[in-house]
Amino acid sequence: MKIRLFVVFSIFSFVELYAQGLLFTPENQKSHVEQYIEEDRGFTSYLPSSYSLEKFAPPIRKQSGSSCVGWATCYAAASILHNIDRNVTSSFEKEAFAFDPYYMYSIMHNNSEADCVEGLNFVEAMSFFEDYGTKRWAMPPFLSCDSKWSEDRLKDIQYQSQPFTIDNYYKLEVSDIELLKKIIYDRTPIIIGASVDESFGALFSSEGTVGSTGLWNPDYTNDSDISGHAMTIVGYDDYKFGGAFQIMNSWGTGFGDNGYVWIKYKDFTNVVSEAWKISKKSFKNVETDYYNQVNFKDGNTYEGNLNDEGEMHMLGYFHWKESRDIYFGYWYNGNRDGQGLYFDYSEKEIFYCEYDEDVLMEIESLGFSDDGEKSDIELYLEKFNFDFKFSNANESTNILDVE
Repeated sequence: MKIRLFVVFSIFSFVELYAQGLLFTPENQKSHVEQYIEEDRGFTSYLPSSYSLEKFAPPIRKQSGSSCVGWATCYAAASILHNIDRNVTSSFEKEAFAFDPYYMYSIMHNNSEADCVEGLNFVEAMSFFEDYGTKRWAMPPFLSCDSKWSEDRLKDIQYQSQPFTIDNYYKLEVSDIELLKKIIYDRTPIIIGASVDESFGALFSSEGTVGSTGLWNPDYTNDSDISGHAMTIVGYDDYKFGGAFQIMNSWGTGFGDNGYVWIKYKDFTNVVSEAWKISKKSFKNVETDYYNQVNFKDGNTYEGNLNDEGEMHMLGYFHWKESRDIYFGYWYNGNRDGQGLYFDYSEKEIFYCEYDEDVLMEIESLGFSDDGEKSDIELYLEKFNFDFKFSNANESTNILDVE
């Protein structure tokens, strides 16, 4: 049994030298969460010496502010489970379908005066995930860690996030290395809370012991600057560094092993105090009363909201089977209408679009406007690092028709 601890407009206080956004969960909260137990301990005999879910992981990106819990839970773990269920392995499509790391964070800190500084703890964050879900980052509105929400805005986006709630979450015993390996081998990422200090480094800093191999050699001699950081285990290797877990971080590809960190089994229990497993029956079949999946005869698909006549309406994405292009955005009675993003698979380019009844409108170039105001998408791009080209759509842009 879990107790409901989430309040949408709650406020926390967390300012540390190396703070990256995790508030360690108090024991009285963790005690109400079910412990995951594997009854059959014979699994250790068939585990391979190494295994990784990296091919299902979305591209490594760099977090903004103290948002690591959203990155580890939604962007990393949930996106990996989604990609496993839907067999998504191309980098471009993994980019498109990834879940938003700022949805959870920005709502839970909606009334905070210390934008992007305060952290989250896992029980409160996962209770939110269980009740409210998450949205795809490419689906409007485009968020940053300090985005603000009104009641109407929250109500509208619920139609997109409710299909992606989790069914349950469990705490794991961090000292049970074999169980953690088995869960990874069962194709489930593990979310962890680590105690990081100057030996790990700080966000936007090159300091620390984590070099290009990704190996973290923690220093246990000074605990004065220790703070919490959430990351996600995606693999293990019994021979690498004498046995280590492969961990997806959210500090960009310039950190560690192209964005990944390796923690030795022998160091794991000294630096990791929390481990969590999320579960959902399926990230593939996600229809609700307000969210639908439509398969067309030509193999194209639509996923999102429909009106009473069964037309694409409000928010949704259209996926062309042959080209593999994807359009995320607003719809009105079957037509693209409003802002959206078009993912051109062959060119590996993302286009920002604005439509009026399926007519592509001329828009100003992305960048700083004359009056100093920035759009939601500009604010988002400023805090989210892309490997792909990002452009405005115009009359010469080859965007496929929706029929």
